[in-house]
Amino acid sequence: MNLVDPFRRPSMTIDRTYPIFTVRWLAIHGLAVPTVVFSWDQYQQCSSSNDKTNSNYRTMTQSNPNEQNVELNRTSLYWGLLLIFVLAVLFSNYFFN
Repeated sequence: MNLVDPFRRPSMTIDRTYPIFTVRWLAIHGLAVPTVVFSWDQYQQCSSSNDKTNSNYRTMTQSNPNEQNVELNRTSLYWGLLLIFVLAVLFSNYFFN
């Protein structure tokens, strides 16, 4: 017995097109653009002032290495794995699409 839908035409195919500007894209763009613009303005402000007598110049250019060792304990490992798992579940539709 053939269970083919009699109302379905074989020539009717639906092409899925996804919109470029989605709500998710707008949210990420709204967060990223002000950060980049603010960073660029700060960079231009620092590079345009060739004034070496600036009191903040030494604090901006002085290296400050962290002397403490970074410890990856079991709790940090579990939080990291949980974060990766949650992000993988949230974005799995993009990975397997």
